Amino acid sequence: MIFEKVADYIELNFGGRVDLEKALIEEKLPLYLSNKYDLKKMIYFEKEFLLIDCSRDSELSIMSLEKHLKKIAEVNQKKVDFILIFDDITKYMRNKLLEKGLSFVVPGKQIFLPNVGKIFSEKRLTRYSSEVNSIKKISPTTQALLIEILCSNKLIKSRNELARILDVSEMSISRAIKELESNDILFDDERMNIDEFTKKIMNNAKQIFSNPILKKIYVKSESISNELWDELFISGESALSKETMLIKPRVDVYGITNKKWKKFKGEIEEVPFEDNGVCIVELWKYKLPIKNGSVHPLALYIIFMLDNDERILKEIEILLKHYFEEIN
Repeated sequence: MIFEKVADYIELNFGGRVDLEKALIEEKLPLYLSNKYDLKKMIYFEKEFLLIDCSRDSELSIMSLEKHLKKIAEVNQKKVDFILIFDDITKYMRNKLLEKGLSFVVPGKQIFLPNVGKIFSEKRLTRYSSEVNSIKKISPTTQALLIEILCSNKLIKSRNELARILDVSEMSISRAIKELESNDILFDDERMNIDEFTKKIMNNAKQIFSNPILKKIYVKSESISNELWDELFISGESALSKETMLIKPRVDVYGITNKKWKKFKGEIEEVPFEDNGVCIVELWKYKLPIKNGSVHPLALYIIFMLDNDERILKEIEILLKHYFEEIN
């Protein structure tokens, strides 16, 4: 996707790490703007930017662009620097953007980000010095990589293999490995075995991991096609009840990646609350780690480790203990 290419290109040219998030403003834009531009929020060196993909309109004029940017700024309300994205650009448009001081990126070809360059110069040293030897929450792709290593019980995998398994680019895997290194939690394959590494990570799980579930949706079971059923796995409290003494929930819970869900979203019937003939679908930020058709015990621990229910907290500790006994 073009936003990921931009993130990689910025990191290549300026260093550091780019985080991408959903741009909530997109839902507030007039239809003529939301149909013309894709938006994404970018966090870089603790500053927020708005990425605006202009590649849909190959004949976009500088005059129209300026009017649209003014309207987007009005809707957004708070002051945020815009970064325009093009998959290609004419010499005329490039010169106009430079003349008006508008930041833009053509991934792999051209980059003009005066504000990013300034931030990079001011904050690079202080940010990296504060991160040395510290453990903090990791990004979704890095979390997916780390969980894949833990759940597969294998320390060594090629970047190509990991990219294929997690359905991401090799560049994303490289970025994830760099993030692990910067957080001082990357494994040493020559000195530490997988069991020791897994225990080390799970002991720090609350510091490292965030909840992988993006959203929970109530869905009419009868509206789910056979093709979609093949993509769903037992998740949440349904998976937890299979592994522990907890009672099975009243409504079955399944999981799927948000990326795959988008392919089926228009085909199913969503409802606002729990009812007969309804199941819960959990949308995951990344590929679900699976064991015997259900979410892997280590991933279940991560889902529920911050739960307020004492019964659940007790059971997931037992679950984790049993898992380590099983692999030893």
